[in-house]
Amino acid sequence: SGPVLAGIGIAQSDESDGDPTDGLGIWEITLEPLADGTYTLTAESEDLAGNISDAGEPIQIVIDTTGPQRPTIDLIDSDDTGLSDLDNVTIGDPTQGNAIVDIRITSDPGTVVDLKDGNTVILAGIPIGASGEAVVTVDFNAAALVSGFPAEGPHPLSAEAYDAASNRAQSEQLLVTVDNTAPPATMPMLADYSDSGAVGDGITSVVAPAFHGLAEANATVRLYADRGAGPVLIGETVAGSDESDGVPTDGLGVWEITSEPLTDGSYTIWAEVEDLAGNVSDANDNVLLALPVTVDATAPQRPTIDLIDADDTGEHDKDNVTIGDPTQGDAIVDVRISAEVGSTVRIKDGETIIDSFTFDAAFDLTDGVVDGFGVRTIDFNAVETTYNIPAEGPHPLSTEAVDAAGNFTQSEELLVTIDHTAPDAPSVPDLLDDSDSGAFNDDNVTNINAPAFSGTGEANAIVRIYAQSTGGAQLVGIGRVGSDESDGVPTDGLGTWEVTIEPLDDGVYSIWAELEDQAGNVSDASRSLVIEIDTAKPNTPYLDLLGEDDSGRSNVDNITNVNTPRFSASSHDPNAGSHILAENYRFRIYDRSETGGEVLVYDSGALGAASDVTTPPLGAFADGVHNFKLEVEDRAGNISDDFLLPVVIDTIAPDISIGSPATVFDGLHPDSNSGVDALPASLDDIITNDTVPTFWGTSEADALIRMSLDTNFNGALDPGDPTIGEAVTIPFDGNEAQVGGWELTSVVNFNDSTYVSRDGLRRVFGQAVDVAGNVSETESFEFFLDTQGPQITGVAITD
Repeated sequence: SGPVLAGIGIAQSDESDGDPTDGLGIWEITLEPLADGTYTLTAESEDLAGNISDAGEPIQIVIDTTGPQRPTIDLIDSDDTGLSDLDNVTIGDPTQGNAIVDIRITSDPGTVVDLKDGNTVILAGIPIGASGEAVVTVDFNAAALVSGFPAEGPHPLSAEAYDAASNRAQSEQLLVTVDNTAPPATMPMLADYSDSGAVGDGITSVVAPAFHGLAEANATVRLYADRGAGPVLIGETVAGSDESDGVPTDGLGVWEITSEPLTDGSYTIWAEVEDLAGNVSDANDNVLLALPVTVDATAPQRPTIDLIDADDTGEHDKDNVTIGDPTQGDAIVDVRISAEVGSTVRIKDGETIIDSFTFDAAFDLTDGVVDGFGVRTIDFNAVETTYNIPAEGPHPLSTEAVDAAGNFTQSEELLVTIDHTAPDAPSVPDLLDDSDSGAFNDDNVTNINAPAFSGTGEANAIVRIYAQSTGGAQLVGIGRVGSDESDGVPTDGLGTWEVTIEPLDDGVYSIWAELEDQAGNVSDASRSLVIEIDTAKPNTPYLDLLGEDDSGRSNVDNITNVNTPRFSASSHDPNAGSHILAENYRFRIYDRSETGGEVLVYDSGALGAASDVTTPPLGAFADGVHNFKLEVEDRAGNISDDFLLPVVIDTIAPDISIGSPATVFDGLHPDSNSGVDALPASLDDIITNDTVPTFWGTSEADALIRMSLDTNFNGALDPGDPTIGEAVTIPFDGNEAQVGGWELTSVVNFNDSTYVSRDGLRRVFGQAVDVAGNVSETESFEFFLDTQGPQITGVAITD
């Protein structure tokens, strides 16, 4: 591309070339920087006068300032023995021997490489061919003779490449460690956390236990288990660094392996160590350091615990609520335990271990027989002192059986409740409303001889009911108090109870209750309730119409014209002498119709002390027959037998007829209607010579007929008119006919001058009074009395 001035200099003096007479001097010029490449250099000189010479002979130079490619160095994989072919730790080439290895070097083709161990060249002038790589064999045994470096140990190898211009390039360091010494054997130890049961006994329940030990740092550790059929690899790991064991200069590291799961049995556990170079620990040494281990992952037989029946006080010997052993004292109990022979048994109260022992033959005999069960005493008082668990109260007991391997099995929980505090006395028994018969459901008088009572007391306790009359107290009922929720207050510890007692004889009783809790503690007696049992009904009562209201001819015939009658009623109570309250009688009167229905017409209401009562006027009642029924109820609700009193109410006056109602002027009895037989008309002409005649007629059956003489012939019945006679109407059928006939012969002489003059027209009055006392209208009857016979008052001769 043409010449370029690359540098200027001045030739030195004539002496500078060593020949002071040749007119020549030496020059030296440092060129301006030139880029890499091939150049032709020429020089010219210019003297002091400015004359310039011809160019001198040219020379060719190459400028090369670029170093060769950085070389690489690597141990070939086949010579990198041990677990990894990339860690550069090796015994040596397997085919050439210990400490002899092949190294692969790469660099620019045409360069030359020196191989150095540290700073010492152990192979020089290694030419790099066209492929850019070379493989050289390094014999560290021979090199050790030259360099003095031990063949076995670390070798910090590097390669330095240089080209024709002497540009150089250094490779990265390759640390090759030669190791052909086997590592020492390691002793496996069972990790504490895998050594269940007693630590150090070599028995474990862990099926995949962990082992640990010390081995050459960074070496591979293989763990083997042998049950007699040959070793089986059960785990592998790499030991930690030299620092991992806490001693950073001993060349050892910590290893730990969790084995593959092992079945139950006895094993010989040993380890094999392989260092990074592949050297393996001595097999005999490995076995000498073996560890015997027993794997037992089978849990022992499940234990049981039970409170013995004799110590389970109270109503039930299966509810585990107790005061304590009757022979040893409160809060001390015996429990019956079963477990696997040889196991350690722990008794727990909740999560607290309160006792432990070995289930051996001696314990098996504590119940007197070899049966797999034994008896252990628990003193909850001592437990309270030692573990601060209150003796009285619930104890969730369990047993835990632990074998030598640490396998354990938990029993079912046994909840034992210690209770040696008597319950509070229950409430006073209350007679249930349904059992308190009679007018009041709160007077404690009843005709139910097996009544029911209720009350409150400690929840779930037994309640016993006692009754005492004139003799000693007797147990008459047993029940159970309900749960804590039954009284409506679920946190007060109380429940309600209800007991129907055994039948009691009639009488007055004191009733009280006592409680027995589940543990068998008995309360004080409650306060008493006085009740009366009265099952005797009042004697059959008596009902009578008051004489004043029994109108008519008789005041005892219960036929009356009073339609608002009054009655007297009475009864007698066979238990009258044993009542707790005096008021014990209630009277009720019903009007029972002929068709069977009845209506209450009188109720004395409140109970009274008197055994008899007189009613106020009742009704008004309609005419007719009334069957009045009386019943008496006592305070207990017993009702007497009925007393039935038929009463006839009759307020209608009877009719009366003197003679036949259909015949005018008929009323004089034929025997008194005198006349001449030859003159029949004279026999019914109502003219008679009978001074005490007989009259007849009709009226209401059983009515009383009363006849009077109208002495002053004024047509009215006056108080002074004498009664001439009375008769009773006879029913026509002689029995039940409503109408009948009557006859009446006068007891007064109709010619009695006291009342009338001799012979003449006579008038009589008739009245009917029925049985009820109703009086009819007055009926009158006239007849002529002639007792003097015919008289000739004159005689005359006729033509």
